[in-house]
Amino acid sequence: MITARKSRSDKKQLSPYELQLSQKLREKGKVGGGTYSETTIQVYVSKCRLAHQRCHPGTVLEDMEWTKDYQYVKEKLNYILDKEGKRIKDEDGKDKETSNPQKSGFYNSIIMICSLYDDYPSEVMGHYEIIRDELKKTKDDNYSLGGSKVKQKILEEVSKDDIEKMLDELRTSKKKEDESPDQYEKRRRKEQMTWLMMRLTILFSLRNEIASVRLRIAKKLPVDAGEGNWLVKLSAKKYVLVRNNYKTSARYGQKINDITGVQIISRLNKWIKTEDIKDGDLLFTAFDQGRKTPLHSYDISHYFGDITKDKLKVRISTTLLYSIYSASPSDLSKATLEDTTKMKKQADNRGHTMAIKLSVYDKQKK
Repeated sequence: MITARKSRSDKKQLSPYELQLSQKLREKGKVGGGTYSETTIQVYVSKCRLAHQRCHPGTVLEDMEWTKDYQYVKEKLNYILDKEGKRIKDEDGKDKETSNPQKSGFYNSIIMICSLYDDYPSEVMGHYEIIRDELKKTKDDNYSLGGSKVKQKILEEVSKDDIEKMLDELRTSKKKEDESPDQYEKRRRKEQMTWLMMRLTILFSLRNEIASVRLRIAKKLPVDAGEGNWLVKLSAKKYVLVRNNYKTSARYGQKINDITGVQIISRLNKWIKTEDIKDGDLLFTAFDQGRKTPLHSYDISHYFGDITKDKLKVRISTTLLYSIYSASPSDLSKATLEDTTKMKKQADNRGHTMAIKLSVYDKQKK
């Protein structure tokens, strides 16, 4: 392996070799056609430089020969190192590991740069591709679901059965001995509304768009419901959820879901009648000082968080609900056709790709 010269003092200045790599990426372009943006090119080159510095501290990136010793590269990229190449310790004295997303960025950049060379050993390239693909299937405890260890801990401790038991308690709750009639009615309304919102959120992998859903009464679809989100009541036994506005609606368009299940349909009928909800009215509202007020999207997380904190001692958001009710099996290699069908349906309802579902939302099941 060649001996690289000392690193430059100006970290923003590209070495002649890095400038060469940047130009090669511009000329080669993407495999499926098109060109890389300058930002993407900078990311590939800079991450490759950082990976090289992990392996050979204090030296400048001058070629890709160093990547051929993939065992050495893997050892160095697995841990966070200081400027001298020594492993940094955490508060418990353990070696601090590199997060999976950061490792994935390193390996992807190495692959992209090495692919510029037609004579690069295919067996070495294959090794890096395997590592990168495995990293895509896993989530780092310090990074998953927004980087929160607390959220990851909740996913490990709260199961779908726990949520179902809580929902049953909400649905069948009775008046407490120390409650006044007014206190009971207020609590009962909040619990019944939360039960419906949570059931619909679970059924269709919703985010917080349930806050803006309005009732539309019609005899058949399609219905001129305007822009917005609508619960379309076709009959006392037939409901359809129509969503035009949700986080990724600009890309994935309108979503239409049939609502099935005797229990939830019965509850919807009762809720609409009890609340005296008319055509065009909001389906769910807050009730404060004798009047109904619209819900904001962030209110949904508050409602869910308050109920789950009371019943399960932890706050469960719509994101965590989606992860808890994921149809993905613990071992993806053993996924059945039924599993994959359910997984695709969840991703489609949510409005994102399967790759996003697996890499961001699905919890690591052990």
